[in-house]
Amino acid sequence: MSNLIYLGLAAIVTAVGCTIIWLRQRKSTGVDTGIDAFRRELQALAPDRDEVDPRGGHDEEDGRPG
Repeated sequence: MSNLIYLGLAAIVTAVGCTIIWLRQRKSTGVDTGIDAFRRELQALAPDRDEVDPRGGHDEEDGRPG
């Protein structure tokens, strides 16, 4: 019988540990979370303003070559 108690305690400790890890690692679900994530993705994809075009194309601001 003591073996079953030990096994039950181990299962409870494991379940509590897994629940704590899951709660800490889950994504937040606030109202602005999706908007902030989208903004971060756009910022990551946007080219730097000071970056020179490696193809030697025209500068978009004034239309003159590189």
